[in-house]
Amino acid sequence: MARYKKFDYSQGKFIPIHFDKQILPGTFKYSLHYLIDNEIDLSLFDTRYRNDEMGAPAYDPAILLKIILYAYSRGITSSRKIAQCCQENIIFMALSAETGVSPPSDEDVPNSVKQIPQHINVPVHFGGPITDLMETVKKINPKIVIPIHTEKPETFKEVHKNVIIPREGKKMQA
Repeated sequence: MARYKKFDYSQGKFIPIHFDKQILPGTFKYSLHYLIDNEIDLSLFDTRYRNDEMGAPAYDPAILLKIILYAYSRGITSSRKIAQCCQENIIFMALSAETGVSPPSDEDVPNSVKQIPQHINVPVHFGGPITDLMETVKKINPKIVIPIHTEKPETFKEVHKNVIIPREGKKMQA
């Protein structure tokens, strides 16, 4: 008769996780983390919050921007899904540094998307199904869209006015 190792799904296990060890150099998440923390001036958000003396502390705009842009880069545009990722996915937890007692809720995320000013010019690469990409373009309304690795780049002209379609062998103007 065969013998198998015993298992028990009801058992628990504590696994120490250091968030800084999850965001490794050479990865997109590291680049995003570095870019937002070191290269983008987010001070304009400070004027939007009036909670110096009263009210609860707000989530740091840098944290929310990291979470939102990383989620969009993964094709996740639903605020509920983004909030769920912050509770279940180690990378989202690391990017958010598990700020405070709870991760951003599905109400915090869409409010943050609305507050991202148009003049923050962040080059971001997104991938996924075309419908998700078009929805993402509509939501973040970038200054320019350059569709690559797609059979129908013209489709993006349906959702954005400034689409530049790269042509093989042609240089693009910056």
